[in-house]
Amino acid sequence: MLSLIFPFYNESGRIHLFIDGLQQYRNPYNLVKEIILVDDGSTDDTLSILYDIKKQFVQYDIKVLSISPNQGKGNAVKTGVLNATQPWILCNDADLSYSLDQIDQWVDKYSLDFAAKNTVYLGSRSLGVENDEMKLFVHRIIIGRIYAFFIRLITGITVKDTQCGYKLYSHDVIEKVFPKIVEKRFAFDVEVHYLLKQNNVDIHILPVKCIDVKGSKVNLFRDSLQMFFSLFRIKARNYK
Repeated sequence: MLSLIFPFYNESGRIHLFIDGLQQYRNPYNLVKEIILVDDGSTDDTLSILYDIKKQFVQYDIKVLSISPNQGKGNAVKTGVLNATQPWILCNDADLSYSLDQIDQWVDKYSLDFAAKNTVYLGSRSLGVENDEMKLFVHRIIIGRIYAFFIRLITGITVKDTQCGYKLYSHDVIEKVFPKIVEKRFAFDVEVHYLLKQNNVDIHILPVKCIDVKGSKVNLFRDSLQMFFSLFRIKARNYK
């Protein structure tokens, strides 16, 4: 039913978070069939640890893919997605800032239609943040809202949280959209949204709870500036 995609880059210092999460996850609805771990040109021990994970968790069909040299998170996600074999593909972050049981919570609360075609379910952190957690993410929220304004202005995309890494795609959407993706780094998510809009995909926005995990490689100001200029590339690109 589900392929899970996780991109990794130099995560040996905190990959224990992923291992602990996988050990604790019970897969209550037996949705998860395949897990794809993509190493994006790591220079530490990440790749060897991923092979150890494959040996340890034999209850899942785990694939380890390696990209060299490093090309960016977006390209790693794309590589994993295009190698997925299940009818639905769920993208998540390697630090499990979105818990593995988030998909089960979606099934419980929102009656996901796994028979649907041309459909995506996109996580939104702004919908999932409780009032007492706002202070932990206030800088991200402010920058995110500014970025969302320019995204809407330049590309016409109205989704407020394009950068949320938690996304669930039907396989036919993958075949339609992902081969066209050009952006390899953080602008990848905006390009995905732009192509979803161009291809009239049925989009559902659902809340996700995001945990603030230390050690993120995202530089909010530098990466936001790079993503800003990427908006013009995406808008000008001739997708066929």
